[in-house]
Amino acid sequence: MQTSRSQENLGDTKNKFVILLCLLVLVILNRKIIASLIRFGPTMSAVIEIIRMLIVVSIGILLGTLGFGTKSKKQVDIPLNLDADESPDSLKDNASLDHYNSSEQFIIEFLLEKENKCWQSDIVKNSDMTKSKISRTLSSLESKGLITRVRDGMGNRVILDVSELF
Repeated sequence: MQTSRSQENLGDTKNKFVILLCLLVLVILNRKIIASLIRFGPTMSAVIEIIRMLIVVSIGILLGTLGFGTKSKKQVDIPLNLDADESPDSLKDNASLDHYNSSEQFIIEFLLEKENKCWQSDIVKNSDMTKSKISRTLSSLESKGLITRVRDGMGNRVILDVSELF
């Protein structure tokens, strides 16, 4: 799976946010120690406390940045139940889509063209429908058992079960 630049930038932004948040927590938790250092100078207990808090925050930053940017490795294989002599094009021609509304027909035809699976964002890019309209239509198709949406990283993969078309 390829990662887009916007997803990489979002991951970098989240990492920076985690680091800034940890530093803010460090300052808030140590404000009394920092104030006493400014007023009275360094004392051994204050220095030890600051070192302890720096270690704790460093571990938090490390765990936080490792947690962001991970991708889902969950993959679902759904058998397509296609005979060897049937291609997606022949299914598109033979399947009667008349009892589906125009939005559902578009999505089914799009998935058939894309070998029965694609990203939800690809459907948005290639249609005139809004994200919310596509999401509602996909929910409708999902409730009818025609498609399955699988969360993968920051997106959804949409998989058409062609056996349900007939």
